[in-house]
Amino acid sequence: MLNSSSLAAHFRWRTQWLFADTPQAAEARAIIYSLMETAKANSLRLDDYLLYLLSVLPERAEQRKDFEIDDLLPWSEEMKSWFSAV
Repeated sequence: MLNSSSLAAHFRWRTQWLFADTPQAAEARAIIYSLMETAKANSLRLDDYLLYLLSVLPERAEQRKDFEIDDLLPWSEEMKSWFSAV
């Protein structure tokens, strides 16, 4: 659903992409924005979900360089059961 706040957020992010210092920064911002929008589309509590990701991802990266993230993606049943906003 589009509303003024979601449009404002979109254009704020779009402006940041336009002025990213490096291509890597622009790509990182695009990934984060896409993840946030996908989490919202899957009716997850965004703040809780992102905090969880930010705590789990470094731990997994420390354990293994090439770790799987399928179970952490917004459409996974585990994330839906833990962070459902409905």
